[in-house]
Amino acid sequence: MGTPKRDGRTIKKEMKKMKRVVCLISVLVMALISLCGCSIYYTYKDAEQYQHGSGVITEEINRLDVEWLQGEVQVLPAPEGVENVVLEESANQSVSKNAEVHYLVDGKTLKVRYAKSGEALLVMLQKNLKIYVPNKLLSMEIEAESADVRIGKVETEDCVIRVASGDGRIDGMIVTRHMACEFLSGNLRGSANCTGADLEFKTGDGLIDFATTACRNFSVVIARGDITLSFNECPTSGGFEMAGGKMTLYLPEESDFTLTMEVLSGSLNTDF
Repeated sequence: MGTPKRDGRTIKKEMKKMKRVVCLISVLVMALISLCGCSIYYTYKDAEQYQHGSGVITEEINRLDVEWLQGEVQVLPAPEGVENVVLEESANQSVSKNAEVHYLVDGKTLKVRYAKSGEALLVMLQKNLKIYVPNKLLSMEIEAESADVRIGKVETEDCVIRVASGDGRIDGMIVTRHMACEFLSGNLRGSANCTGADLEFKTGDGLIDFATTACRNFSVVIARGDITLSFNECPTSGGFEMAGGKMTLYLPEESDFTLTMEVLSGSLNTDF
């Protein structure tokens, strides 16, 4: 079997049109079948400028751009006294230099990639990455193909998480402007402080259970799955698009809101 060529930005292309999630699921299944028993040829731009391996990033960083194929990505607040971004990688087996994490500082953006561009990779290579962040970020974008994503109490203006297959956990993250979470297959759980921010949740097949402070606006797109959102203050506005599944929304008892809905099949239950 020939070696399939797979661009490091494939996930972004797959996840752009989540409203057509059912079609995307079929595409993903076909891709996984075609990769069975062979290797991934992983590529991205400006490969010759990247460094490899765990280490301390001495430059000032205010944006994260992460692409990860297999394993887990964690973004965590740096320990007290640590003033630089730190990358720590571990794996379930010995890893060559070419298969180590690769990174590039582009201005104040840290670009992190799963391995060297052009490397033929074993599909089952499990690699876990921890990124320690000492300061507030302007943006954080994480794209994972078959990996879990964990985010601790990190502060950022914007956050985008796209996962093709894997679970997510958010514990106390602070988002001040916009957060988008897109899971084609997998579960997302956790809580965040999103006061004044806009929230987007999209899932193809999975569970989302998320609690937050008051946000400005929220939107939910579900192909199939369950989603539970809990707010300690009523959002300014919100919208839902559901092909199948269950949506549960928890609002403070004194909330004042107007609900408009169009239903082909299903029902509404409310305690208000």
